[in-house]
Amino acid sequence: MAPHRLMEASKTVDFTPSLGKVAAMWSGAPVTARLDDLDKICAVLNCTVGDLPQAELPAEHAD
Repeated sequence: MAPHRLMEASKTVDFTPSLGKVAAMWSGAPVTARLDDLDKICAVLNCTVGDLPQAELPAEHAD
């Protein structure tokens, strides 16, 4: 889903993330999100929190 479509769809669940946060999520940059915000994002994307990507350490930091 393109960032502008995510912004539009987010309004349907009363969630209005900043454009900067949406851009960061879209680019894969680390962002913080409250659990209730994640629930709203999942409502828009028709997923569960468990379906969302997990953070991964870069190869040089992995043990």
